[in-house]
Amino acid sequence: LDDRTDVKSRKEPAGIGGLVGVLAEKNEDGSLAPQKSGSIQNLTMGGSVYGRLPKPEKAFGNGADQDLQTPQKQAAEYPYGIGGIFGYAELGGNVKVENCQNRASVTGNLFTGGIGGNMKGSYSGAAQGADIEGCYNDGLVLCDEKAGHQDQELELEGRYFGGILGFGMQTKILTSSSASGRAVGYEYTANDRRTLVGQYVGGILGYGDSCRLSGCSTQKDGYILGSDYVGGIAGGLANNIQDVITGA
Repeated sequence: LDDRTDVKSRKEPAGIGGLVGVLAEKNEDGSLAPQKSGSIQNLTMGGSVYGRLPKPEKAFGNGADQDLQTPQKQAAEYPYGIGGIFGYAELGGNVKVENCQNRASVTGNLFTGGIGGNMKGSYSGAAQGADIEGCYNDGLVLCDEKAGHQDQELELEGRYFGGILGFGMQTKILTSSSASGRAVGYEYTANDRRTLVGQYVGGILGYGDSCRLSGCSTQKDGYILGSDYVGGIAGGLANNIQDVITGA
């Protein structure tokens, strides 16, 4: 499957996924609500997913509002995502994405991940169940080279890329692993410097706010390619690392 989509509307739900674009329920007024029924289990994606989502407005406001409009806060307002399994998801209850595998190469301009691009989960405490569990990615995850900007501090485009999930809000990821690029036998060379774009790039999670990663790992022969805030497990975290990443 080669999923190439160009979405043109802004701030409306926009998900591009190998298997599902937007994973959420709808309220009567058309707004999104957490998916509280059904199961997302044992799915596998191959081939490639390529998407370009609408370019968000600049993250910083004017005047007195400027300090309040950080890119991370602005990011939470956009139900966008590009992923191998799902694009954007809101989950609640006991619903989780479980035992799914992505082998597809996934390229996007923001909120991009091997399993999912962007998730608003239900995590609120260490003992709570996972939103993503037992998932695996070995598809190559890349930021579209056209998403680079000179004024990166003001732009959301070109941010949040992860081997499992690009951007997570209140999301718990359990026992999942990634070896990005291994499915296609990718090997980085000096000629691939154009791929070193993208901010907040992580082997598991690009950026997390109130998230938890437990028992997750990146494997050999995988690549994490970005320009700024690049990490083996996470590119960036809003809360303390000791509260987020645990071995089990």
